Amino acid sequence: KKLNSRISLLDVYNEDKELELFILQSETNFYESKLQDSFIEQQSIGENGEEKKDWSHNSFIASNNVLSDKEAVDTQPTDSLYCPKCIFNVETMGLLTCEERANYFMSRYNTPETKARIAVINASNNCQIRKDIFTFIDNISATYQDSSRRFCPECISSHNGKATICVELFQNIVVGSNMTMEQALETVMKTTDNCSTKPTNTLVPIETDIMFCKANNFIMSGVGKIEKTTNNSAAFSIQTQDFQIHYPQSCKSTSELLGAIQNGSRQWDITDGDMKDISILKREKIPSTFVPSGCNIPLYSPDDICEVLNRFSHVIIQGDSLSRHTHGGLLMALRNDLIEGSIITSDLNMAKCTCDSQFSEAKQCRRNSGLYNKFKPHQLGLCPKLEKETQFQSVFNINRLHRGVYDFAGVNCTSPDSKGVLVIVQGGVQMRYNADSTYGNLLAKFFQNPIFQNCAQQKKAIFIWNGYHPQSPIYDNKYEDQKLANGLVFNKKMSEKIQASGAKNITTVNWINFLTGAMHTDGLHFAAQANYFKAQYLVALTDIMWKEKMFVSSH
Repeated sequence: KKLNSRISLLDVYNEDKELELFILQSETNFYESKLQDSFIEQQSIGENGEEKKDWSHNSFIASNNVLSDKEAVDTQPTDSLYCPKCIFNVETMGLLTCEERANYFMSRYNTPETKARIAVINASNNCQIRKDIFTFIDNISATYQDSSRRFCPECISSHNGKATICVELFQNIVVGSNMTMEQALETVMKTTDNCSTKPTNTLVPIETDIMFCKANNFIMSGVGKIEKTTNNSAAFSIQTQDFQIHYPQSCKSTSELLGAIQNGSRQWDITDGDMKDISILKREKIPSTFVPSGCNIPLYSPDDICEVLNRFSHVIIQGDSLSRHTHGGLLMALRNDLIEGSIITSDLNMAKCTCDSQFSEAKQCRRNSGLYNKFKPHQLGLCPKLEKETQFQSVFNINRLHRGVYDFAGVNCTSPDSKGVLVIVQGGVQMRYNADSTYGNLLAKFFQNPIFQNCAQQKKAIFIWNGYHPQSPIYDNKYEDQKLANGLVFNKKMSEKIQASGAKNITTVNWINFLTGAMHTDGLHFAAQANYFKAQYLVALTDIMWKEKMFVSSH
């Protein structure tokens, strides 16, 4: 046989007379990257007597190991975890993985899964990875990358003529040297090409959605028929380049992520003329990409968003129409739908408000059903990987100020079953960005609520305050209270009041750089791009805060 490199095969018969192929030697390096997934062509006779070819994975086993493996004890190292994708024993079994070896015991000897795994672990040290290595990989390696590569723990590489999975190679270097884990990872990345892959964000942009919206986008305003016209036609605010990675590392802490948002900037892909000659009013009509400062802000797939938000029993988004649009951006991300993901309605006419018109304040585009304001994700067919509806207890609420501050109905953080609350609050527009009024009528009512205070005492509350949202300069003469200068004062005073409240770990997001110059639908409300990525960034912030245990604490 020839598998790109010639190998010698020996037929080995076990007690069941089943033919097994056992690799004895390789005349050339069998484990080059092109042969990571090798296959053996097995010939048999089909029903009509014709030759039938069956390609089966290179799951070679050594029959002389079976008895000793069957005698495995019911113990497992307490400092290590099972590694199903690791290579079992490259010298005797080629690229057979630990999972494939365990599956063999389960199918042939009817061995329970747990015992099969223990047998594999006892038979090969390769099948276990130290817990601290796993933790490091989970927390860091997904974001540890150079300018064009990211660590791939499950990839197979050739090291010193031996095939090994990259996480095993990483562990071997950590154990056998004085390097830190960061140094060991950098060594693996630089010396082993197969252990690195081209970095991409967690979420790949939906090309078909972007293409559709590029061709059909419009921004509905006023009354009339919901349709694209020469007057309301507009470039779609979301572009493929919005999903690009800009830095060799992702934000690893709450402070880094907040700084990335606060100090980031917008970039326009403009070729006609010098950028400085284009006014902010004209820029607002041109799609732009927000580039965070210093580190990438990860984007989350729908399943990942579900996982983050399901760490809480209740998710509350409180605010005015700007928060309603943030809620719409979250729905777009959860549904993985840029065309009409934020729409929940039985009004077929409103369903025509697609792409950027999803965030129009025209009455025809605001007729969402009652389910929009309060729902459990399964009611919208979201988070499909969860087996049962009861596994996802999170309730999403969008509460607007004229309806009062959320009263935490049904929240009981004292219960051992409670996963606590995530509260995301925005406000100020309806109170003329007066800090005294906004704090007294909004934040203070949260902080003084006995149920919320109980959640804080139980360390089961995360609270995010969204600062001033800049308006377009076209509104500056009409709404002077909402001008940037007043917004800066508002942010400063709100921070002082939050600090004076005695509540700890109240996180404030400064959105000024993120929103300034972004495409909008009417001068105050923003188009799809700002709302979609704002929601994504809030999920990333929640994820990091939860991992850092930045729960609200009282005085």
